[in-house]
Amino acid sequence: MAAFVMGQSDPIDISTAGASQLRLRGQLTLSRNPASLGYSVSARPSEPSIDDTLSIKTFVEPDSIDTTSTMILPIDTLATDSLSVEPQDTSFFTDDILLDEFLDEVSDLVDEAEDTSRSDPIPIQLEPVGPRFSMSLLSVSAGFGSGPITPNWVNDQLYGGKDLRDPAQKEEFFSGLSEDISLFISNSSSLPFLNLSFGANVISIGRVLSYTSVNIPNGLAQLPFKGLENGEELNLNSLDIQHVSYVPISYSRGFVLRPGTLPFGRKSYLGLRAALFIGLVSVHTDMAKGSVIGENDATVLDMEIELKHNLSVEDNLPVQGLGAGLDIGLITEINDNLVVGLSIEDLAANILWTDGTTYTASLSGSIRADEFSQIADDDSSSNPYEPYISQSENRESSDHTTVIPMAINISGAYAPRQWVDLNANLKLYLSDDYWGSTVPILSLSSELFPLSKLPFRIGIALGGETGFIWGAGFSLRLGPLILDIGGGQYGGSFNDATGMNAGFSLRIEK
Repeated sequence: MAAFVMGQSDPIDISTAGASQLRLRGQLTLSRNPASLGYSVSARPSEPSIDDTLSIKTFVEPDSIDTTSTMILPIDTLATDSLSVEPQDTSFFTDDILLDEFLDEVSDLVDEAEDTSRSDPIPIQLEPVGPRFSMSLLSVSAGFGSGPITPNWVNDQLYGGKDLRDPAQKEEFFSGLSEDISLFISNSSSLPFLNLSFGANVISIGRVLSYTSVNIPNGLAQLPFKGLENGEELNLNSLDIQHVSYVPISYSRGFVLRPGTLPFGRKSYLGLRAALFIGLVSVHTDMAKGSVIGENDATVLDMEIELKHNLSVEDNLPVQGLGAGLDIGLITEINDNLVVGLSIEDLAANILWTDGTTYTASLSGSIRADEFSQIADDDSSSNPYEPYISQSENRESSDHTTVIPMAINISGAYAPRQWVDLNANLKLYLSDDYWGSTVPILSLSSELFPLSKLPFRIGIALGGETGFIWGAGFSLRLGPLILDIGGGQYGGSFNDATGMNAGFSLRIEK
């Protein structure tokens, strides 16, 4: 079953196989560590207000026209031991410059004062690290996988000229179906309704996430081709169907932690993302059990299934779900080249569907081989199996909950040179529901020429349900307009892959 596509909801994540969680220099990616937004407030982007400033006199040479000049500095950036001023702001978060940066600014201003006199206050204004404004115009990504089925298997089995009358060749033909087939389809799209960032804030409305998975027992997949031998039992307990479509409406905010908050690292950042989930479609099996047994003259069937969905019992109209979730991120700069981070995705995230439907059904009975032909010729009844198989079904109104898989990311980013960034991420899902995987996923990627007009990315991932993932992509910067393209494969590469995904986005950054 696919376990990784929904974590890669944009082409940058796809091209890096999910590794780029930290050092993305202003990229508008909605699934990364929210603490990365703190980079854009690591320097004050606007002039300080009067209430938060303090006037300090700096003396210049006597032959200057004015003997003093005034500069305006934020109070909470002043060192009390060097300026003997008691700070008034003791808030936990701050986005002001550090002491060494402040001293550098003071030194520069004093040097300038020797040549040019100033009688007006001099505001200190630093440019933010990231873009002041960015907006997603369009983003679409899609993934598809088929468990053990690969392009090579399809070519060899269907077009390999095998004679299925030969037992050895027949066994080889079905070797690709020796495992349960897990089909999945995952889609993520972002419409240009409202997906924008301004400084350390990101608002996202308009992204639609959709995920479908169907787990088919290997015996059931082979049944239409080779039937059941005498005494052979086909277990149906692993049959599983899951689908969810929803729209997250989220607000993200990045903060700069006050120096010394963490015992390690030079600068640290915190990020929060609160999301409201609007549920569109929900279908999942709550229970499936049973078996099919082959006998000499009949096939015995005994099966029960319980399915929950968001169609109402009375009028069969879908009901909307409502839920919420929270993402938390922490990033620490070890030095200019190394950044580490920790994030929790979809903390306590779920969608509640009220007045939905619980559908239960059971089948039991047996059919002989000669009765199959009678059923095929009988068109007088809406249920031709009724004389041979006993069945019952029931629909009742009920509530059900879709639990979004929670994940923990441990990330790192290293920039040995200006022309290359190296990224790593270890993802740990806490459940295997939907796209989650209890097997950890280790992602590694490299971004070449990240500050150029054509940065290129490549990444691989190991672990999860698919075992191996690779991705590649690039961005094309045309002034403020940026085009992102990414693609990759699952479970192998090229004709040995069991799945693929691709993404495209168009955005604006200023």
